[in-house]
Amino acid sequence: MPSPRGGEGGVVVGSFSVTPGETLYLYVGGQGGQPSGGWPDGGNGWSGYFNSGGGGGSSDIRQNGAAIEDRIAVAAGGGGGSGVSPAVNRARGNGAAGGANTGESTTDIDNNTVTASGAGGGTQTTGGTLPNHSSHNGSLAAGGDARVATSGGEAAAGGGGGGGYYGGAGGDGAIDSNNGAATGGGGGSNYTGGLESVSTNQRGGNTTAGEIVLSWTVAPNPPAVSATYVADDQLDVEIDADTSTVSIDYFDVEIRRDGGDWVSPSGGPSSPAYTSDPQTHSYGPSSDAPYASQVGIDSAFEFRVRAVGSSSESPWTYSDTVYTTPVPPHNPSVSRPDGGSITIQWTDNSDIADKTALFYRKDTGSGYGSWGYVDSISVSSVSKGTSQSVTATVSDDSWMEQDARYQFRFRHEQVGVGRDSEYVYADYGNEGNVYFSDDFESGDLSAWDDYTDSGSETFVGTNLDGYNGSGRIAESSPEEGSYALQMAYGDYVQKNLGDLSSESNVIVKAYVQSGSLDTANEINYIRWYDGSAWNDLASFGYEHNKQGWVEVTAAVPDSMLSTDNRVRFIQGGGSGGYADFFAVDRVVVSDILHEYTTPSAPSDLQLDASTTRELTGTWTNGSVTNTAPGDVETSVGPVGGALSDVTHSPGTTSYTATELLDGERYTLEVATTIHQYRHGAKSSEWGPTRTTQAATTILPAPTDGLPSNVGETTADYSWTPNANHGTITVQLRHDNGDWVDAVTGLDNTADAASFAGLLHGERYEARAVAVTEHTQSPEDP
Repeated sequence: MPSPRGGEGGVVVGSFSVTPGETLYLYVGGQGGQPSGGWPDGGNGWSGYFNSGGGGGSSDIRQNGAAIEDRIAVAAGGGGGSGVSPAVNRARGNGAAGGANTGESTTDIDNNTVTASGAGGGTQTTGGTLPNHSSHNGSLAAGGDARVATSGGEAAAGGGGGGGYYGGAGGDGAIDSNNGAATGGGGGSNYTGGLESVSTNQRGGNTTAGEIVLSWTVAPNPPAVSATYVADDQLDVEIDADTSTVSIDYFDVEIRRDGGDWVSPSGGPSSPAYTSDPQTHSYGPSSDAPYASQVGIDSAFEFRVRAVGSSSESPWTYSDTVYTTPVPPHNPSVSRPDGGSITIQWTDNSDIADKTALFYRKDTGSGYGSWGYVDSISVSSVSKGTSQSVTATVSDDSWMEQDARYQFRFRHEQVGVGRDSEYVYADYGNEGNVYFSDDFESGDLSAWDDYTDSGSETFVGTNLDGYNGSGRIAESSPEEGSYALQMAYGDYVQKNLGDLSSESNVIVKAYVQSGSLDTANEINYIRWYDGSAWNDLASFGYEHNKQGWVEVTAAVPDSMLSTDNRVRFIQGGGSGGYADFFAVDRVVVSDILHEYTTPSAPSDLQLDASTTRELTGTWTNGSVTNTAPGDVETSVGPVGGALSDVTHSPGTTSYTATELLDGERYTLEVATTIHQYRHGAKSSEWGPTRTTQAATTILPAPTDGLPSNVGETTADYSWTPNANHGTITVQLRHDNGDWVDAVTGLDNTADAASFAGLLHGERYEARAVAVTEHTQSPEDP
């Protein structure tokens, strides 16, 4: 029976880049002996009155250091052959081959009454294993040693494991008095992770000691590369080559979008020929090509270039990162915890922005000022898909104040390159000013006045499939609700808005996305009819291909507001094109919302009680409150008593209460309330804020006083009562002395009283006086 053989070693052929003058470390594997394993990492066989074979050593190349971790390529050694004493019935196995990514394993050997276990090969992450005998497992850069079994002076020994990236396990031995079995060692694993290209990664193939054969070529010098932003649909790459040592045939160019994989660009040449130095190539959008391979909005782009000669290529040279324009924040809205707080919410929607900048303008009574940036509520981080909110308060933010109104807009910014998205406005819809709104939830175009449909690809539906399900737009689901509009073939939808000539600050809001636009001439539009001509409000060229839903707020210049306004969403802008797409969801035509703060209390409240049974109040409203939607409420009533309320229109600055009680002290309270509208309807109220004054009404005196029936000690006195409130007191005066109350507590309607106990022959004067708890009438006799 022939002696067991060792396994063949693995073979690796590939290439990698080197720098002139650097040091490589070459470790050439030795052939396994009996019993020693081959250098540097073959597992040992067994040595006794016979020897089993050691595993073959691996060969490797180390770069940037001589440590095991610096290996860039490994060709594995094969496992060693086994051995059994000739005195028993013996069964022996060969060693397993080394490589490729997993070394070969040996199989179990049964010999009548004994069984030897097969040895596992090394893998890319672990050494080979020997069942139930882990001390003989392979490990990183080491084959396992053979296991030996003895009985009555006889022995059975496995082969050593082959060395490799991970070594194979040592073989097993099993023996009793009559039978013996032994398995060869497992093969080690190859490794190619440090090579730039691999042409061979083979299990087995080498039957001798290891060897390393190096050959090299002089690669072209790496070119200088720079990338420049020209527009959202054009990035220019300048390549400046060095042909002083090796000629260059062409360049390989790859693009990476938003930190993804390196791919061949679809919107420009991927293998431009070498022509001159420097040479510039432009890259742009590319219709239905993969998103990652074409230039477009809201992205960070990198380019890498290598020079290719007749037999080799240079290392890659990398450009700096180039940014296109961010898309705006998504789905903005405002909530109001109270009249002194404003909370603005949105969803981050940019892949490249690093800031969301908020702007406001304020009106404190003389009209809106200029837009200003406010750092205190801007957010210096952007993470696409993240919900954000900021709150500003009158108490905490110096730029906010009571009795004012505000408008807000914001944008995503790429601060590093100074490139900003379009603005979106925080919210919309003052009192009654939602001129048109359609979320397409009707499932049709019944809300629109005119539209075209040139083919089956224009529809309102739940699945926006691009072209026959081809997915040429990025998001097939509606952005809001269950339905959205998809248009193709140059189709449009139109809404006739009518007379908006008296309006201002009109905006058009929508979600849009574009796809399959092939050239710079194929553009989707939002257009506005000003009464005589159509005007472009917003456009979406082929740089928007496959971008997905984008929030759009297009401001309509006041000069375009007329008695005949219309809005149109049009695919292709008239240039058309087969299977170009424009998707639209949730369209709103409205105006920029005024966000009011709590009104200040009316000031300078003056009361005039100079007219009988009337009380007139005049006051000054806050400058914004005076024109804001809301109301003015006056409340009148006796001091300490119930008040009666009257509601007036905004801007009211005076009120006269009539049919009051004479001589009563009245409170007049003036309160102002602002109505906060949102999406055209009142959503909350701010106020009321109040101011109060009190005054006493005129108490008219009784008139027409007349004495009668004058006797020796008695007399009567009559008068005409004029007050509707209080009592009447009748007073007497004797010989120009002091007035003395003669009769008190008479009803305010009483008109006569009698006197008794007067002195004979004396002069008396009488008068009637109206009296309340607050005043009494003039005291004329």
